[in-house]
Amino acid sequence: MVIYVHMTVPQMISATDARNNFFQIISQIYFEKQSFIVNKAGIPMVKITPFEENIKTTLTQDKKQEFSSFTSYFQNKYKKINLSNLIVKERNRVYKSLKSK
Repeated sequence: MVIYVHMTVPQMISATDARNNFFQIISQIYFEKQSFIVNKAGIPMVKITPFEENIKTTLTQDKKQEFSSFTSYFQNKYKKINLSNLIVKERNRVYKSLKSK
Protein backbone atom coordinates (compact mmCIF):
# COMPACT_ATOMS: atom_id res chain seq x y z
CA MET A 1 0.00 0.00 0.00
CA VAL A 2 1.30 3.44 -0.92
CA ILE A 3 0.54 6.39 1.35
CA TYR A 4 0.66 9.79 -0.32
CA VAL A 5 1.62 12.73 1.84
CA HIS A 6 1.27 16.35 0.78
CA MET A 7 4.66 17.98 1.15
CA THR A 8 5.81 21.42 0.15
CA VAL A 9 9.05 22.07 -1.70
CA PRO A 10 11.73 22.78 0.92
CA GLN A 11 13.13 26.30 1.04
CA MET A 12 16.93 26.59 0.91
CA ILE A 13 18.49 28.79 3.62
CA SER A 14 22.03 29.34 4.83
CA ALA A 15 23.18 28.19 8.25
CA THR A 16 23.68 31.85 9.20
CA ASP A 17 20.09 32.73 8.24
CA ALA A 18 18.86 29.68 10.17
CA ARG A 19 20.77 30.82 13.26
CA ASN A 20 19.66 34.45 13.02
CA ASN A 21 15.99 33.63 12.36
CA PHE A 22 15.60 30.37 14.26
CA PHE A 23 12.33 31.12 16.08
CA GLN A 24 10.70 32.53 12.95
CA ILE A 25 11.77 29.43 11.00
CA ILE A 26 10.41 26.95 13.55
CA SER A 27 7.15 28.90 13.60
CA GLN A 28 6.90 28.56 9.82
CA ILE A 29 7.68 24.86 10.10
CA TYR A 30 5.07 24.25 12.79
CA PHE A 31 2.23 26.53 11.71
CA GLU A 32 2.67 26.67 7.91
CA LYS A 33 4.09 23.14 7.47
CA GLN A 34 7.05 24.60 5.55
CA SER A 35 10.25 22.57 5.17
CA PHE A 36 13.78 23.98 5.04
CA ILE A 37 17.12 22.70 3.79
CA VAL A 38 19.97 24.36 5.66
CA ASN A 39 23.19 24.67 3.72
CA LYS A 40 26.67 25.63 4.81
CA ALA A 41 29.00 27.06 2.16
CA GLY A 42 26.44 25.99 -0.45
CA ILE A 43 26.41 22.35 0.68
CA PRO A 44 23.07 20.99 1.97
CA MET A 45 23.61 19.86 5.56
CA VAL A 46 20.17 19.17 7.09
CA LYS A 47 16.50 19.15 6.21
CA ILE A 48 14.07 20.47 8.80
CA THR A 49 10.46 19.28 8.41
CA PRO A 50 7.34 19.38 10.58
CA PHE A 51 7.22 16.64 13.22
CA GLU A 52 3.89 15.26 11.94
CA GLU A 53 5.29 15.01 8.41
CA ASN A 54 8.16 12.83 9.63
CA ILE A 55 5.76 10.52 11.42
CA LYS A 56 3.51 10.17 8.37
CA THR A 57 6.36 9.27 6.04
CA THR A 58 8.09 6.76 8.32
CA LEU A 59 5.21 4.76 9.75
CA THR A 60 4.17 1.48 8.22
CA GLN A 61 0.45 0.82 7.91
CA ASP A 62 0.38 -1.29 11.10
CA LYS A 63 2.31 1.33 13.06
CA LYS A 64 0.08 4.04 11.62
CA GLN A 65 -3.00 2.21 12.94
CA GLU A 66 -1.30 1.71 16.30
CA PHE A 67 -0.36 5.40 16.45
CA SER A 68 -3.89 6.39 15.42
CA SER A 69 -5.48 4.28 18.17
CA PHE A 70 -2.95 5.66 20.67
CA THR A 71 -3.82 9.28 19.80
CA SER A 72 -7.55 8.47 19.75
CA TYR A 73 -7.27 7.01 23.24
CA PHE A 74 -5.68 10.19 24.59
CA GLN A 75 -8.01 12.48 22.66
CA ASN A 76 -10.98 10.66 24.15
CA LYS A 77 -9.48 10.56 27.64
CA TYR A 78 -8.48 14.23 27.58
CA LYS A 79 -11.06 15.76 25.26
CA LYS A 80 -10.25 19.32 26.29
CA ILE A 81 -6.52 18.89 25.63
CA ASN A 82 -5.22 19.24 22.10
CA LEU A 83 -2.50 16.58 21.65
CA SER A 84 -0.33 18.95 19.56
CA ASN A 85 -0.40 21.54 22.34
CA LEU A 86 0.53 18.85 24.85
CA ILE A 87 3.57 17.87 22.76
CA VAL A 88 4.64 21.51 22.41
CA LYS A 89 4.26 22.10 26.16
CA GLU A 90 6.36 19.02 26.92
CA ARG A 91 9.07 20.13 24.47
CA ASN A 92 9.11 23.58 26.10
CA ARG A 93 9.36 22.02 29.57
CA VAL A 94 12.32 19.87 28.51
CA TYR A 95 13.97 22.84 26.77
CA LYS A 96 13.66 24.99 29.90
CA SER A 97 15.08 22.24 32.10
CA LEU A 98 18.06 21.78 29.74
CA LYS A 99 18.59 25.52 29.48
CA SER A 100 18.73 25.89 33.27
CA LYS A 101 21.54 23.31 33.58
